Amino acid sequence: MDHWFYIEDRAQKGPVDRDTLATLITMGKLPGDTLVWTEDLADWTPAQSVKGLVPAALSSPPVSRASPSSSPPVPTVRPAPSSPPLISAPPIPAPTEAKPSGFVAAGPQVRPWIRFWARITDYGLFGSFLATLLLLIAPDLAAEMLDQNYVFIDVFFVVVVFLWVFIEAALLAVLGTTPAKALLNIRVRHSDGSLLSYGEGLRRAFGVWFHGFGIGILLAELLFMAFSYFRLKKSGTTNWDAGKPWEVQHRPVGWIRSIALILILLVGILLSAPLPGA
Repeated sequence: MDHWFYIEDRAQKGPVDRDTLATLITMGKLPGDTLVWTEDLADWTPAQSVKGLVPAALSSPPVSRASPSSSPPVPTVRPAPSSPPLISAPPIPAPTEAKPSGFVAAGPQVRPWIRFWARITDYGLFGSFLATLLLLIAPDLAAEMLDQNYVFIDVFFVVVVFLWVFIEAALLAVLGTTPAKALLNIRVRHSDGSLLSYGEGLRRAFGVWFHGFGIGILLAELLFMAFSYFRLKKSGTTNWDAGKPWEVQHRPVGWIRSIALILILLVGILLSAPLPGA
């Protein structure tokens, strides 16, 4: 006789024979996706995926002709054998859980200014990288562009903000944060701690690019930032995060991280100061 085991209420039951298992599903005592195992299966498998098991169990029972109002006979469940079989079922599969991030949110979670400085710092770091790359690859072109002074700076910032969308999406998908967000103890993850997919990160980054910074155009940028600030303070979320499967998580920044941020911003200001007079 074949021996079948099944999982019920996170506990292993059995052994029973195939017909008994099919009967349990027919009577509705077990759902069709119950995990089952027999020695012919490599691992626990949903009953509905076992060929011939669930379809046979769910076939219509014979209708009694004794009386139109009489219900069909209840199938008899055969008891399991008294002696255990000479086979052992594999371990009960553990429920799938998201890998913990190790980052536990703490303190106030509505922190618009912390988020603002994190984003500005990310833009500054990425802009510095692109400017350095441009100077190394095409110094004459860089010098000519710098002669345009503030016009160049405005155009360059629009380019930085747009290109950062794709970089930020990749960082969120791999790390759940960006350099400046990590410095200021900010993470963007699902509520179970799992990382965003690249598509989710891209959708969020484009939301910030448009709704948060007005694609980098100065006047639109100021208006959209002001609107996002008041929305975050009032509702606890932003346009690009509301109703989404991810959340922004904060931990206290601390004075060491604050000093590090100030130093980074000061260095950026000093490096960019000569640009207008170039």
